[in-house]
Amino acid sequence: MDGKIVVDRKNGLTKKYRIRVAGSKEYKTWETTIPAGVIEREARKKDMAVEEFIERYIIQWIYNSFSGLYLEFIPSDKNE
Repeated sequence: MDGKIVVDRKNGLTKKYRIRVAGSKEYKTWETTIPAGVIEREARKKDMAVEEFIERYIIQWIYNSFSGLYLEFIPSDKNE
């Protein structure tokens, strides 16, 4: 990924989700929900069933160089 990340808040969909704690006290992570429609849309773009998409792709977060998070789907290493 190159360049700027532009968020069109006027035309984008907005949903709010709670943050959940996962893992043990020493190795805790934070989780939230990804709307089903997001996964379904990405699967359609790749001409795949949702189950196949979930098996073949992982999520990559990009952060720290701007406010917020950017999520992208990348092929899973086990497919290479």
